[in-house]
Amino acid sequence: MKKTFFLYPLALIGLIVIFANTGTKDGDTLTTLTFQDLAKMNQARGGFAYSSDSNNIYVSNGFSRNSPLTTEIEKYSVATDTWTVFAQSLVAKRYSTSAIVGNYLYIFGGGSVNGSAGNEKMEVVNLSNGNVTFTTNNPAPADICGAATWDESIYVFGGSSSYYWEFAIWSNYSNKLYRFNTSDSTWTELANMPESKETKGAIVNGKLYVLGGYNGTPSNRIDMYDIETNVWKSLGTMPKGFSANAIAVYGTTIFIVGDYTNEKYLASFEVNTGVFNVIQSNMKKRRHAGAAVINGKLYIMGGNQSSYINSSLSSLQMTSLK
Repeated sequence: MKKTFFLYPLALIGLIVIFANTGTKDGDTLTTLTFQDLAKMNQARGGFAYSSDSNNIYVSNGFSRNSPLTTEIEKYSVATDTWTVFAQSLVAKRYSTSAIVGNYLYIFGGGSVNGSAGNEKMEVVNLSNGNVTFTTNNPAPADICGAATWDESIYVFGGSSSYYWEFAIWSNYSNKLYRFNTSDSTWTELANMPESKETKGAIVNGKLYVLGGYNGTPSNRIDMYDIETNVWKSLGTMPKGFSANAIAVYGTTIFIVGDYTNEKYLASFEVNTGVFNVIQSNMKKRRHAGAAVINGKLYIMGGNQSSYINSSLSSLQMTSLK
């Protein structure tokens, strides 16, 4: 969840954000996780796209403490605990989304400060050399959309399009689900989500799980999409909604990281049992952050801590899940 307009020509550029509620499931508490601090990103950023492979984490675009839009694509090496600026995105934007298929990083969605129907460009970053090109345009561009990969395809869902006029902002929330086939660069529209919203989710064993989100109020839904049948199913509701969170997957467990109002929020959803747990931790407060699981370790990076971009974080934290 966001949302944003930027005040000009004030020296301090702020994100004006609609507040959301968050909560926990009574009585469900996972064992405490203790995070350690690792190397900081080259610049503090929030509202960025994040993806990972088996060795690296990639953080793309977003806002920094000094700019409402950025182009840098940073790469974090798990082996060396170092960040490098790997490439430059061709479109400066915030609230974009990304996914990795094979040796390519795909970056899409998000938008500019001035507001529009969204960034329709789909960027492709060659992870061998950092070269960036465009492929087929996104037919449903949106801010804070979700994305997950399965069988060489990227499933893109939800998000919002924002429109600005003077000091007012309007948001149109999407329930669209599309599959982008990376082998032939085609988009296919699939069954609509049960709820229109900005959201995140993950695919586990051929099923897409969408948790929480924002559409004017925080969502408390858990919905599941079956890729084989093209059918959505409601899995129930959580006691309270959350938004502005990151998502990471470990086996059959989906981790929810951060929330707009409860910035230390950390939870997990086990898809096989349907159990939703709240986790106690020393995670730094953060919203609009990134998360990844590599080699049994949960990494949490960046984000921001208030309605102003100068609260953006460069922090990277890690905990072992084994």
